[in-house]
Amino acid sequence: MENTPKAQKGTWTLIAPDGRKWQDESPLKVAAKEMRERVPVCVGVQRLIKAITEAEDHELISAIPSNWCDPLLTGKAAVIGDSPYNCMDIERLLNGIRDRLKAVATQNQTTRRQNPPANALPERLVG
Repeated sequence: MENTPKAQKGTWTLIAPDGRKWQDESPLKVAAKEMRERVPVCVGVQRLIKAITEAEDHELISAIPSNWCDPLLTGKAAVIGDSPYNCMDIERLLNGIRDRLKAVATQNQTTRRQNPPANALPERLVG
C-alpha cells in the first residue's frame, strides 16, 4: 500500500453557499459533519436498507441461468439429460423464469413500500 500524504494539521472549514460553516481537524470529519446535518441518520439507514434489499433481489435474479451454456445445462454438472433439446427453447424458458423473478422482486419492493414493518420510518423521510 502506498503512503499517501496526510491532511494538513490545523482547522479545516467547509462553507456552504448559504453561509453555513463546519469546522474540524480533517477534511473528512468536516464533510461528515455537513452530511450528518443535511442527511438525518434515519434517512441514511432507510437508504441503506433499500440498497441492500434491491441488491438481494438482483442477486436472486442473476442466479438463474440466462442461456444454455450455463453449467447447470451443459457439461459434467448438467441437470438435464442427454435427450436432444433445442438450445433456443432452453434460453426462452430461462429468460421467462428470469422475467417472472424480476416481476416478483418488483412486486416485493412495491409491497415493502406499501406495507412497511411497524418499526420502519415513514416514506416521506427517505430522500
